[in-house]
Formats: sequence, structure tokens, C-alpha cells
Amino acid sequence: MSNVATNAIIQASILGTIAFNSGKKSIPVLDKELMEMLEIDGIDTIAVLTAWSNAWHAANLSKSI
Repeated sequence: MSNVATNAIIQASILGTIAFNSGKKSIPVLDKELMEMLEIDGIDTIAVLTAWSNAWHAANLSKSI
């Protein structure tokens, strides 16, 4: 995996967590920064979307009840 791809996955995870903490729904397409990232050549779209979604759901599961 290239550095660009690794950085994109890390950034997508951060964005997913931020989205949850900001009260946004688990709908990646509504995250403007994420969508801009997907326009970069060489980005594995599925891996980036999965990272965002996994981070959003992990933040949701770790939320105190």
C-alpha cells in the first residue's frame, strides 16, 4: 500500500470519528472533505469509505450510555 493510500485511510478514519462526534449520520457522501479526498488519483475508494464507516461505528459503539 502506498503512502498516499495509507494516509487516505487514516484521514478517512479521523473524518468518520469527527462526523460521529459532530452528530452527523453514518452517510459518508455527506462528508464534504471525504468526498474531496476520493477525487485524488490512486485512492482506493472502497478502502477509504470502509475506513470512514468503521470509524463512525466504532465511535458510536464506544459512546457512553
